[in-house]
Amino acid sequence: MTRLLRIFKLHRFNNTLFVIGSIIKEKKMELMMTGFVTTIMLVVSSFAMFFVEHQAQPDKFNNIFSALWWEVKIWDDLSVDNRIAGYRSDCASTQKAHVEKLQQLEEMKRLELVSETEYKELREELIKRFVD
Repeated sequence: MTRLLRIFKLHRFNNTLFVIGSIIKEKKMELMMTGFVTTIMLVVSSFAMFFVEHQAQPDKFNNIFSALWWEVKIWDDLSVDNRIAGYRSDCASTQKAHVEKLQQLEEMKRLELVSETEYKELREELIKRFVD
């Protein structure tokens, strides 16, 4: 292990890596709970999207797993990095689906996954697409 650290010259960051490791150990329960809540939110919203969109688009929402994949893509689209490239609405076409996206954004704001300015920008963008 020390040879590997020497090869990549990571020994300079040994103290930093130790601090990061101790923080992860200390906040293990909070990290696990965040992952659990995120997973539950994804599953519940994918079930909702399947029942909302399956009638309108049975080819794109043919099962729960396709809806789950769509939810993961939407969460990725709502991230700050992809917002620059523009919000993609690949599959959802019904008004209920756009309302679902707005609800997801509200939940992300409540969980403080997006800042207030990012929330306002994303919300305006979603509403603009909803009206179109």
